[in-house]
Amino acid sequence: MTMRLLKRSFALVIALALLLSVLPVCLAAEAPVKITMMFSAGGSGAAITAAAKRFTEETGIQTEVLLFSLDEIYEKQILSLSGGTNDIDIVAINDPWLPLLKDYLVPLEMDQDFLGAFIPGMLETFSADGEVYGIPVRMGGDVITYRSDLLEEAGIDPTSLETWEDIYEASLKLTDKDNGQYGWSMGLVEPSNVVKAWYEYLVCYGGSIMNESGDGFAFNSPEGIAATEMFSKFVNDLCPPDVLSYSFNDQIDSMTTGSVGMGLLWTSRYTAVNTQDSEYYGLWDVLPRMPLGDGAPGVAVVDGWAVGLSKYSDHKDEAMAFIEYIGSYDEQLRLAVENSNSPTIADIYADEEYLNVIPQAENMNQALEVSCARPQEAFFNEVQEELALYIKLACMGDMSVEDALAECEVRCIDILDNYE
Repeated sequence: MTMRLLKRSFALVIALALLLSVLPVCLAAEAPVKITMMFSAGGSGAAITAAAKRFTEETGIQTEVLLFSLDEIYEKQILSLSGGTNDIDIVAINDPWLPLLKDYLVPLEMDQDFLGAFIPGMLETFSADGEVYGIPVRMGGDVITYRSDLLEEAGIDPTSLETWEDIYEASLKLTDKDNGQYGWSMGLVEPSNVVKAWYEYLVCYGGSIMNESGDGFAFNSPEGIAATEMFSKFVNDLCPPDVLSYSFNDQIDSMTTGSVGMGLLWTSRYTAVNTQDSEYYGLWDVLPRMPLGDGAPGVAVVDGWAVGLSKYSDHKDEAMAFIEYIGSYDEQLRLAVENSNSPTIADIYADEEYLNVIPQAENMNQALEVSCARPQEAFFNEVQEELALYIKLACMGDMSVEDALAECEVRCIDILDNYE
């Protein structure tokens, strides 16, 4: 081999070596960005996963949704965030979790027109100290749902149902326990289910769980006693005998099979009740307001999920793009129509496309206009366990309402003292 060929061969080897050394860097630079989040399995997870898939298709940003149980999500997120790790970009926020997570979140600086489109009570649920930490994306509220044919047969005008006493008397007319017919249904198996349902009565009676300053409790009050007595009357006089162990699926079954005529139903579950497979399809209607208590205005309790931005994310721009995408009008409408997701944007309830799916949507929106969430306190999960226990004891007759609320208050004060 001539010297010239040797030199050329050597040069080619050097060039190839340089190319191979640079190639991994080039490939890494061209790899698509991937953002990760966790979410609750079931209907919520299906809705979020559908949105993530569309977002990836439209933007090229890989979006991974890891599905877990409610407790697992909280534990895994707290473990990751408290360690300052970057394995989560988008944080799933269940409504009682905000005070526990907000120190790990980036306040969302977003256009006011974008923020102003959300139902006020839903956006306020994920706001603190004048900052918005989460965009509500899978959230609903309890509304009064009823069989229009049964009320008509009983001679009841739905527009006359203004107070909880009115609702009680109407449901009583629909109740025939000897023949397995009940006027009312709720899902009460979990502590959070019990407290959320009971809270509907409490706030409509002008009561509250916490006092105004947030350093004590207010449920052991004349308003709290009246609300709990009414709640107990509904459970004992109007509901199926095992309602205290009803899951939401049990509640839906009780309504779709025709054994129950009215109920307190989360908006996202309406389509499961008014299903085309049911004999009673098209007969389920919604009151356009929550009932008054003792002269207090009706208030809907909202709950559910928001998405926020982890301060430890290495892909904040991409994560923000997803948050804006899933909170947009178009995507919220799509999720509502295709995934039975209650819209968090008020105007969607009047959108013709959504009304074609849920003709009662405008009534739902009216009922949600005045709304609130469960207390946003770090200790509320523990308080909720005590409230659920003593509310059930009162409903079962094991304690009087007055004694149950008084003892529960003592237990809750102990919880509060431990946090202080």
